[in-house]
Amino acid sequence: RAVERCGGGGGGALIAHGGGVGGGAKKQLVTREGLVRTSSLAAPTMRLTGHAGAVHALEFSPDGAELVTAGAHGQVLVWNVFGDEVRTVAALRAHKHTVLDVHYSTDGRQVVSCSADGVGAVHDVETRARVYKAVGHSAIVNSCHVARVGGGGGGDGGGG
Repeated sequence: RAVERCGGGGGGALIAHGGGVGGGAKKQLVTREGLVRTSSLAAPTMRLTGHAGAVHALEFSPDGAELVTAGAHGQVLVWNVFGDEVRTVAALRAHKHTVLDVHYSTDGRQVVSCSADGVGAVHDVETRARVYKAVGHSAIVNSCHVARVGGGGGGDGGGG
């Protein structure tokens, strides 16, 4: 699923619009902004509250059932965004400073993140444990990404 739009709401809230789910003949709904609604969610616009400050990055899980968000207070939140109840399923105390980027592994079982504290991390979503900590940067780590299987990555534990 693609994120069609996202933006910050007031009071540390995040507003995310989810992309579509394929299959079947469905009536297309068009929003006031002219966006075609292709989601099977009851409400494709969700207000998620939980971060104490700004949200710097977000990504939907490969199956579209979860969303991971990275915040200014060093926390990574995992949300269940599919079904009747939108809720936080995991709060990962990931970093000492602002988390600047976050991504799911290709199988959705791990989350990689990086931060202004100069650390990259890999977390197990189910156990909420940090399974790898990449140290050695002397400054802010602005971006991270997951290596694809067979991508020749450097054994960071985050591919997959």
